[in-house]
Amino acid sequence: MWPCQPPTRGYAAMPIGPSFDAAPAAPGERQRVAGRWRRRRERNRVLNVPLLTLTLACDAAHPRYGGRAHRPPRCAVGRRATIAVFREGTMHRGEKRAKTRARLVEAALNVFAFGGYEHATVDEIAHAAGLSKGAFYFNFNSKEEVLIHLVRQWADERTSLLNAAFAFERDAGQRLRSMAEALSTYGRGTNWPPLILEFWSQAMRAGEVDRWLRRAYRDWRQLLATAAREAGSPEPGVTADAILAIHDGAVTEIALGRTSASTRSAASLAAMVVGATAVAPAASAAQAAGA
Repeated sequence: MWPCQPPTRGYAAMPIGPSFDAAPAAPGERQRVAGRWRRRRERNRVLNVPLLTLTLACDAAHPRYGGRAHRPPRCAVGRRATIAVFREGTMHRGEKRAKTRARLVEAALNVFAFGGYEHATVDEIAHAAGLSKGAFYFNFNSKEEVLIHLVRQWADERTSLLNAAFAFERDAGQRLRSMAEALSTYGRGTNWPPLILEFWSQAMRAGEVDRWLRRAYRDWRQLLATAAREAGSPEPGVTADAILAIHDGAVTEIALGRTSASTRSAASLAAMVVGATAVAPAASAAQAAGA
């Protein structure tokens, strides 16, 4: 192979032995070699094929230097080797950082839920994630930033559930019931309910947490009020507030350990609210007809 170091940008490369950049080269030879290496690198990146290449250059026996007076000494210059390792499934730097952030967020969720936000430390979060303290500060500035990230993640998940229930159900009454149950139901083994209590506690101290919580509850109230209005509720805002209160009560009971009871009570209360919403317009219409 030609005595030219291939482009190694973006890959782990280790030069072995002294370089031989002073050797004369034919016009355009370096450009051709670099282009060939670029094409080979792109091909292996696309095919995702593991590749181990070892380029040995500047050998005195190389035909390029055969019979030339300026041929480099075999031992003085030796060989130049470049090892480029292409591993299968090589992770992009952005993907690797995203996975690291996800590990830190998951670890922070567990640490905050079990030990409380006030007593949690960055060392505990990094240790729970199996990472170093430096990795934490590379991705987050403080544990408050992680808490805000968790608030936004939880709010986005609940909003997605509400939107899915709103779009899936065609019957207005069943739509409101499904939205109330989706908002108030948490799976077994989840650590969100005790962490939500931490959200409420920190909202009184941290303005950023309070701002995100207010925004989430405002959006949920608008969605629930819209569904209640379509279901025929005479007071959609009151119905939405009742469903949000059911959610907060369910979260508190799950955090206290009464998981099954709180799930059933949340579903039952949601059905009662929806039933009252559907009955009220009918009763008002009957009274008006009797009068």
